[in-house]
Amino acid sequence: MDEQEQRRMWAEEEDHWWYRGKRMLIRDQLIDALSTEDQRLCRTGAQAERRLPRILDIGCGSGRTMAELGDLGHIEGVEPCRPAVEQGRRRGFFVHQGSAERLPFVDETFDALLLLDVLEHLDDDGAALAEAFRVLRPGGLLLLTVPAHPWLFSRHDSALGHRRRYSAADLRRLLTSLDGHVERFSYTNFFIFPAAVLLRTAAKGWGSDRRGGGSPLVSAWLDRFYRIEARWLRRFAFPAGLSLYARLRKGSFSKKEG
Repeated sequence: MDEQEQRRMWAEEEDHWWYRGKRMLIRDQLIDALSTEDQRLCRTGAQAERRLPRILDIGCGSGRTMAELGDLGHIEGVEPCRPAVEQGRRRGFFVHQGSAERLPFVDETFDALLLLDVLEHLDDDGAALAEAFRVLRPGGLLLLTVPAHPWLFSRHDSALGHRRRYSAADLRRLLTSLDGHVERFSYTNFFIFPAAVLLRTAAKGWGSDRRGGGSPLVSAWLDRFYRIEARWLRRFAFPAGLSLYARLRKGSFSKKEG
C-alpha cells in the first residue's frame, strides 16, 4: 500500500461508513460465533472451564478493529508495517510486528483469528491461511473478508496494494485446503452493489474510483444497510456484493454451512 493511501485510510477509518460498517458486521459475527461455542460447552458439561477467548487480529493496521472488539476477549494484533504497529501500540494494544505468512506464535495459541482484507495483499494467500490455522486451537474460529469479483479490479485496488480480487469459487477452493468447517459464507455490501458497480465502472474512465458515501446523510443510510446485513448474516447468505465473508471453525465439531 502506498504511504498516501495508508494515511488517508487511517484518517477515514473512524467515521467512514465502509470501515465502521465492517467493524459492526465482524463484531456481530464474532458474538454469534462465540455464543455458539458457549452452547456447545454447555452441552458437553464444560461450561465451568470457559475463559475469555484469546483473539488475534492478523494485519491489524492501526488497531481500530481491536478497539471495537476488545471487550469480547483478550485481543492482540500482528502487523508488518512499523508505523501501523506504533499506532496500534499508542492505542494501548499489544501489537506484534510480523507477517501473516510467518506468525510469531506457537501452535494452537488463539481461540479466534481475524483476517480482514488481508489475503488480497499477499503473494501466497494459501500459505497465510495454513499459518493462521496453525496458531488456531482445535474448535477455534477464523473470520475473514476479501474484495470480491476480479473484474472489478481497479486503480484503487492497486493503490491499496491488492494483488487480486476473489471470485466465490476462488475463495472456496482456498478454504477446502484447511482442516475446518465453513459456518458462514456470503457476499457483503449487497445493497450498494449495483450502484457501486456503475460508479466504479464509470470512474475507470474518469481516472478515480475511490469509495463514495462521505456525506453525513449518505453515510447514515449506508450504516443502516450494514446493520440490516449484519442481522441477515446471522442466518442467511447474500447472493452478490462487493466483498466476500467467510467464518470457519477448526476441528470436528461445527454446525453446517449457512
